[in-house]
Parts: sequence; structure tokens; C-alpha cells
Amino acid sequence: PGLEFLRGAGPGDRGTLGSRVVVVGGTDTAVDCARTALRLGAEPVVVCQGTRADLSASAEAVEEALREGVRFEFQAWPVGVRKAGHGENESAMDAIRTLYEDGSTARPRQRLTAVECVRMRPGPGGRPEPVPGSGFDLPADLMLTALGEEPDLEFLPAGLRGAGFLVRVDERGRTNRPGF
Repeated sequence: PGLEFLRGAGPGDRGTLGSRVVVVGGTDTAVDCARTALRLGAEPVVVCQGTRADLSASAEAVEEALREGVRFEFQAWPVGVRKAGHGENESAMDAIRTLYEDGSTARPRQRLTAVECVRMRPGPGGRPEPVPGSGFDLPADLMLTALGEEPDLEFLPAGLRGAGFLVRVDERGRTNRPGF
């Protein structure tokens, strides 16, 4: 819901997010979400699996966010949430799944109180793996995910869409359709 948050956020939202926002991801969208939350009066924390060097977000945006007061938790990852009334026997993934009604991105039906995280380290082959016994909670009123976005190219005529997210062009960067 990171992009949805950005599309819907405005000056009238100041103070409505709660004071603690956790943004999951290392993308430019994650950094934009955190900076927007900060401007709306919240204290954002960005949680990323890798190190600062591993982020896909631009180094300039990350530096500006840090200067503005955004906190980053590098080499960490969420494994669950705590919410008001969260039962002790409810698994972490069930807690995440039931946080939103019907899988929608509407306002949560229960109050989020914390995001449960673990520290990460490089594992075999360089893929991040959790550090046993490293769990910690980040107090949170709102959690946003910004793990990467895919472009919507459906508006393009079928003859212009290439494989994946590519647009077909010639050696000069022109499409086969005037005006595109």
C-alpha cells in the first residue's frame, strides 16, 4: 500500500497517521513514504533486509531522508505484528493477514501497536537470513509496505508492449507508432 498511501496523502492528513509509522522496503517508494509520513507529523522507521549499500532507493533520497530525521533499521525484517487484543496463540503471519479486512488496503479494523522484527545477516549465497534470537519490536500505529512496484503498461497499444516491462523501439528509440 505504499503507493496508495502516497497518492492519498495530503496536508489534511497531518496528525491522522498516528505518531509511529513503520515502512517496509528499501525502494524509492519506501523512502518517499517515510518522508511523507514525517511531513505529516509521524516518526517513521524504514525497515530493510540489507545494508544501506543494498538499497534500491537512490543514495541522494536516502541521505536527504536521514538529514530530515527518518530512521532506518538496516539488516532487519518484519516477521509479525502486535495489535490491540492480539492473542498469544495467534501466529505472526495470521496477525499480519488479519490486520486488514478482506485483504483490502482500507484502514485497519484493529489497532496496530508494534511490528515484530528480526535482525538479518548474509546467508549462503549472499541471500539474507534471520539471526536466531534477534527479535525486537518497533512500536507502530501504521505499517506500510513498499517492496517494489511494477509499471502498468496496459494503456499502451498491444503492438508497443514488449516482453516484461519493455516498450518496443527501434535503434533510435522510436516506437512504430507516431506520437508514442
